[in-house]
Amino acid sequence: MKTIKFFLIFFILITVFEVSYKLRARDYYKIPFPGQSLDEYSFSWVGLSLIELGYPVGFSGIKGYPFTVFRYINVDRIFNSGTAKGNPIAINYPWFDHPPTLGIITGGYAYLKGARVFEDTGTFLIRKPMLIFGIISVVLVFLTALFLYGLKEAIAASLIYATSPIVVIGSRMVQAENGIIPFFLASILFLILYFKKNKEFWLWIAAFCAGISSLFKLSGIIAIMSGIAIILLNKKNVVKELAIFLSVSLAFFSLFWLYGAIYNFKVFLNILKSNSSRFYGIGSNAFYSLLTSTKITNNQYLTDGWPLAGWISLLILPFLKTKEDQTIFMTTILYLGVYLLFGSEQYGWYHFPFYPLLTIAIARIFCFSFEDLTKTLLGFSILLIPLGLHISKIIDISNFQKFAKYWRISIFALILFFILPTLANSEKIKKISILYKAVLLIIFLFSIYLNIKYLLLINVDYWYFAT
Repeated sequence: MKTIKFFLIFFILITVFEVSYKLRARDYYKIPFPGQSLDEYSFSWVGLSLIELGYPVGFSGIKGYPFTVFRYINVDRIFNSGTAKGNPIAINYPWFDHPPTLGIITGGYAYLKGARVFEDTGTFLIRKPMLIFGIISVVLVFLTALFLYGLKEAIAASLIYATSPIVVIGSRMVQAENGIIPFFLASILFLILYFKKNKEFWLWIAAFCAGISSLFKLSGIIAIMSGIAIILLNKKNVVKELAIFLSVSLAFFSLFWLYGAIYNFKVFLNILKSNSSRFYGIGSNAFYSLLTSTKITNNQYLTDGWPLAGWISLLILPFLKTKEDQTIFMTTILYLGVYLLFGSEQYGWYHFPFYPLLTIAIARIFCFSFEDLTKTLLGFSILLIPLGLHISKIIDISNFQKFAKYWRISIFALILFFILPTLANSEKIKKISILYKAVLLIIFLFSIYLNIKYLLLINVDYWYFAT
């Protein structure tokens, strides 16, 4: 039985891996448009300059740098296309906006492929490592859900995360959050394994991953915070576990400070101070924006119903009152605290670390709705959000009119179908519970199909008008 389960898991992982890669690799260097975030280039320039010059050089809009030069670096022809808006790029050094880990990865990859100057770091090169990070994240979502809940939840979560339009498009970008995600998830996964297997090795590896997460961006400290919370939640050998976890993870976190001291500690401290005094973008509409806004970049949106479905699912988790549900709820709320602390509501990539956790929450509630016939309405209600939104994006509203009456009738019929068990608790209804589960599963698979169909529509022309 164990052998069959192993091969089933292996087959599922390979299938999800294949689908995930093909969706992410399709037009990855064109969408999002090159230059929609100059940070993508800046990270890579820092890595390339560290390799070529032994000194970090990058783009920054932060005050406090002693050396600033303005250059027209026409990488990917961003000045010809207008995405750079005609202004020269402010180049600063030594660059301390963020830790250099992501830049070393993307800039290092570009260097291995022949890049020697900043103009060589096109999105065709620097986004390739992000495809690998994205696929690894899908696998980690699967494994985290598997060890936290079970195989059904793992399959559902990985299918959603592998095909969600906003996740797929966002994961292509050279943003530190896309580096944080796999190490954040790995840290949670290894802590789960530690408490399940009772082997200290997993605790050390979890601490290592949490520490590495913090070296992509200061917000990566969420992995350390979540590790502390999970240890306290499990209440096993708290003092020893915290001692190991914090000594390792904080040792890695301190490397950024050592890095700053090596190049220019005074400038390093000035940049940290400038970062803390930047415009604080969290206003009274912060939570509403977080629930409803599906940003990819600073000003580019892509409609996707899965994040909203995820937030609704997350709010249900505390009522289930299991330690596993508390783990997902608690880590998500902790990142919400980090998100509010940094206050960069205007940038879509700050939302990215929410998505794997929200995806697991959706999978949990969806599979929970299979446990009892009266709960199937809950699963249907969650799926109705991405289902409706994605159909509206795939089918033009004028062409949809000829199907409108069928849509109205089918939605009304499905609502009646799923609400019936809560109104009539008869034996006849219970005998056809398999039918309810089959219909719910078909709706879920159709939602995944719509994800893929939606993504295949997104070309350069579509992206130009995307909202």
